[in-house]
Amino acid sequence: MTVHDFRPAGPEHDEFTKWAKAQGIQISGVAAVAFAGRGIGIAALRDIDAGETIVSVPTSSLLTLDNIPSAFKSKFQADTPVQGIFAAYLACDDAAKAKYALWQATWPTMQDFEASMPLLWPEYVIGTKSKQPHENGEDAPQKGFCSLLPPSVSGYWNSIPSSHQVPSDYSPTQQRLFHDQYDRFQRALKHVKLVYPCIDLKAFTYYWLAAHTRCFFYVAKNAAVPEDRNEAMALCPFADYFNHSCDDPGCEATFDEDGYSFTTTKSYGKG
Repeated sequence: MTVHDFRPAGPEHDEFTKWAKAQGIQISGVAAVAFAGRGIGIAALRDIDAGETIVSVPTSSLLTLDNIPSAFKSKFQADTPVQGIFAAYLACDDAAKAKYALWQATWPTMQDFEASMPLLWPEYVIGTKSKQPHENGEDAPQKGFCSLLPPSVSGYWNSIPSSHQVPSDYSPTQQRLFHDQYDRFQRALKHVKLVYPCIDLKAFTYYWLAAHTRCFFYVAKNAAVPEDRNEAMALCPFADYFNHSCDDPGCEATFDEDGYSFTTTKSYGKG
């Protein structure tokens, strides 16, 4: 990557960066930029050594359950999914709308989500289960249609020839990812509607997806790690510009009682 491969991200990102710094977020040697054909991300404004902390987000600036006013979050049942509370807070609370307006201006649009998130895709793309076994163990007549999603995500293995079917006891961690997320969304919506029965579905869906795609694993001080790791989440202003990578992360994200820190694991040239 060279300095010529990106351009300024735009005025809304500049305004958000000013807001982030005013919230106590420390940014050193990096900025949000637009990469040609790849959207918005982080680039080095100078040479950066391995071991440098380039972004620090104090706990007070995180969007966590602890930082949502008690008067709001106490309205919800205890088993309401955390992203559901985040989405309701961002969609329904006027103070939250005002506080996070500059941050939200940098998020993907609903159109962006519709182009990339299976939760918003029609059933003919998601597919349906095509075979239901009879009591005698034989397959019923073919029904439905194949999913365009990978079987390990959709949970439907009907796109694989029968001679290559996966054993019925196969159950990897990511199996049924789409359906698990869909069920979680529906459960959150059900809980939120008990408090806000007239909530705008499109707005709730948008903020649910924004929270779900931009959250970081987080456990508050002295709190136990929940059994469902989806409940241990926080939103980190500015840090959500970082791209995720398992193969070569290049940056270590850590949190403690003071907040979230992002430290380089290798050296970077400007660009």
